[in-house]
Amino acid sequence: MDWRELRLFGIDGCKYGWVIVSSDPAFGDLDYQVVTPDRIGSLIRQSHQQGGLIAIDIPIGLAERALRRCDIAARKLLGGARTSSVFPAPCRATLAAASYLDACELNESASGRRISRQTYGILAKIRAIDMALTPAMQQAVRESHPEIVFARLASDGRGLKPNKKTPDGRAARQALLRSFLPNFDPEQVRTSLGRSNVALDDVTGAAACLVTAYRVAQGNAIVLPSGEPEYDQRGLRMEIVA
Repeated sequence: MDWRELRLFGIDGCKYGWVIVSSDPAFGDLDYQVVTPDRIGSLIRQSHQQGGLIAIDIPIGLAERALRRCDIAARKLLGGARTSSVFPAPCRATLAAASYLDACELNESASGRRISRQTYGILAKIRAIDMALTPAMQQAVRESHPEIVFARLASDGRGLKPNKKTPDGRAARQALLRSFLPNFDPEQVRTSLGRSNVALDDVTGAAACLVTAYRVAQGNAIVLPSGEPEYDQRGLRMEIVA
């Protein structure tokens, strides 16, 4: 299929579940929606079957013990204050956890490391995506990370200094996105989706993932880590594209 005929999707997690922005490659008909956690698997499978290209901010592929090389490379690329934006993905065994304490014990047993509350907060989302994906689907469903996207779009190629939740941080990220999406207005989108359902940085994150899908379609995306790909025990590539 010609890349100009693809439907592009950018997906980020939010309080409601997931915020999704989709568009044609010309960014002529942006559509925003939020979906509950239980719907994401079927939506991804349907989009893949229909020839969609998806970039999603969630770990894909989980190591058994060691840190994923893509997470290490991403933290190195961001540098400075944004390094902590990329937190280590949990080990595969941790998906079986039924509580935060359980998750810490499982991850520590596998890797010697406990997991953060932040990581545990998205564990159900990681599990849902892992259940939905097969290695063959990774040609069209790619892991991304908004802060890596913004670093690649920035003039110095490094992580943005202002935090994404500050006025300066929001302005810097929106300015980078508007070179692709001239009319991007996250405040308006958040209002239309329900302010209690989604935060501003969730909307911005989904838009950044949409830009990643566009870069992948054009063949301009970077892949972390460089060199030979790393695979998990299910055969899923562990990589981040931006």
